[in-house]
Amino acid sequence: MEDTYLKIGILLVAVTVMALLIGFAFHALNQPSEPEEKIQLFTGSAKQLEYKISKLCGQCASASDQECYLIKAEITEGNLSSTGNPEFVNFETLPPGNYFLRVESSGSKCVIRRME
Repeated sequence: MEDTYLKIGILLVAVTVMALLIGFAFHALNQPSEPEEKIQLFTGSAKQLEYKISKLCGQCASASDQECYLIKAEITEGNLSSTGNPEFVNFETLPPGNYFLRVESSGSKCVIRRME
């Protein structure tokens, strides 16, 4: 009889430990992997910058009316154009060079502004 109680006790402890481990695992999955820095440094082509901006916009769109990121960008080749990109507000085309761009949310939309 005591042998049965010992087995049931060990089984209960094992189930409890497994439940705790599964709980910690799901909690870790819900946490962001690492928070993005407010100031982002970028060096590369205009196409790569456009990809980075779209990634940051995806993270910023859920926020409501706040500045999310500041990108210190050095475009080495190509032109960054606002054609086909409605989120680019106050510039038409950016040729290769150094720029400061601000990623912010306005309503539920992501907006990119060039800092002068």
